[in-house]
Amino acid sequence: HSDERLRELCRPAVWESQERYEQIVFQVFAAPDRSVEGWEPAGDVLHRMLAVLNEVSAARPEQSVALVGHGLALSLLLADLQGLPHPSLAAWRAIPFAAVAAIDPSHSAVTPHWETTGA
Repeated sequence: HSDERLRELCRPAVWESQERYEQIVFQVFAAPDRSVEGWEPAGDVLHRMLAVLNEVSAARPEQSVALVGHGLALSLLLADLQGLPHPSLAAWRAIPFAAVAAIDPSHSAVTPHWETTGA
């Protein structure tokens, strides 16, 4: 199943230093209800990610769900499933590009490590 709502957090195509990029990521995570420097609000990303997860889970209630995505969007989803207000920078950094997350049917367990897709 492919769904456009699983895309990465939308942001301007502007080159930033690694340090500045991480500062913006921190601000985006800390202020989920507003756009920071033109970036899609984190709350909007989480809303669309949860919508897909809930739809797929409802269609297959006894099965785990595997989501393929990128670090910002997946870290927002993971933090929410863990009951955290927002992801930490360390949690975001731990997710490689094009990662796979397996989520159990109750949405209470996620694979303990991230696996890259090889993409």
